[in-house]
Amino acid sequence: MNIGFYGGSFDPFHKGHQKILQAALAAHDLDKVIVMPAGSPPHKKDKRRGFAAYRLRMAELALETLSKAEVSSWEIEKESASYTVESLTYLRTLYGDDTSLFLIMGQDMFMTLDQWHRFEDILEQSTIMVARRPGGSEEAYLAQLKRLKQDYGAAIIEFDMEPMDISATEVREAVSNNGSWEGDVSPEVREFILANQLYVTDEIMDSVSAETLEKINHYERRLLKLLSLPRLVHVLNVMRTAVELAVRFGADPDAAAVAGLLHDTVKEKPLAEQRRMAAPMDPQEVIADAIIHGPAATSYLEEVFDVHDPEILRAVSNHSILSAEPHLLEQIIYLADKIEPSREYDDLPAIREAAQADLEEAVILTIKGQEMNLHGKGSELLPETLEGRAFLEGIVRQGKSHKARE
Repeated sequence: MNIGFYGGSFDPFHKGHQKILQAALAAHDLDKVIVMPAGSPPHKKDKRRGFAAYRLRMAELALETLSKAEVSSWEIEKESASYTVESLTYLRTLYGDDTSLFLIMGQDMFMTLDQWHRFEDILEQSTIMVARRPGGSEEAYLAQLKRLKQDYGAAIIEFDMEPMDISATEVREAVSNNGSWEGDVSPEVREFILANQLYVTDEIMDSVSAETLEKINHYERRLLKLLSLPRLVHVLNVMRTAVELAVRFGADPDAAAVAGLLHDTVKEKPLAEQRRMAAPMDPQEVIADAIIHGPAATSYLEEVFDVHDPEILRAVSNHSILSAEPHLLEQIIYLADKIEPSREYDDLPAIREAAQADLEEAVILTIKGQEMNLHGKGSELLPETLEGRAFLEGIVRQGKSHKARE
């Protein structure tokens, strides 16, 4: 079996990435190409690098029509830095010693190949497939090609591809600065970027400490095994929205980030297991099945994720309910879960507008929307939620609500 391997940050996955794969498949008889978004690239330390679930999902969307391409999360799930040689070893173990591995790369990466970690092992384990593209130094390229073949016995296949002057960095900057970028990615990736407002408010994560960002990356890797990719995209959106609200209304961005990311941790576990975990907090089982995952997560986060901050646990527990006297972080997670960018409820424009100026007003509108939705289903809000709304209405009447900071 001939297996191609194509790695990178893919932040985002653009048409240049698609073209190199199409050209590689056309140039050689590959049975499959494994596309592996990097987890922690050793040469990239930018803390604004897109979160794993976003990059994985964009790669999946971009490659839906390329039947021989398969997206793998193996590098992302690793706790350590992502080295190509380790990924090749993994693929060798996965597909067996009879498999031939082909490492696909562009000409620019090929020029630095001899600087990669254990590059001689890379050359031993794989055949290099390099995409020839005009624009670089032909003399330098030919010298590198000759040296790797003669000095290291490298097996190298050259193939041509259509020139495409696209870089992920330029796409991100164009999105952030309202530039032209839509034609650089597939329609599916374009819609994903727009729906989730990627790259528009990346700077908000600068409010989160480096220590917490490291925790978040660790948590996200663990969540990949607990949640579906669409659900994980949702919790990342809630996290970013929660941090934005925390900065706006004077809460702790670190706590908002952790609570936002972990609020749905047990949502996709079997309902019976959720009920068992929530039993100490809901012994009479009065909380609806759809929202029991909040209370259920409390003990799980303490025991499995080592999260013990009472404010974070309270916010996660009540993110669909609210307590009778909602705390600041609790309100933020409740609201962020409603207004994160991919949501499309009819009442969102008014709530999002209110969330720009007054936290309690926005939360009250959210509760009212939840109440109308439940009435339409023949159900009602929990007493705690009604008490919470009354409490917040009292704060607004007293003129003590949280206003947006200048």
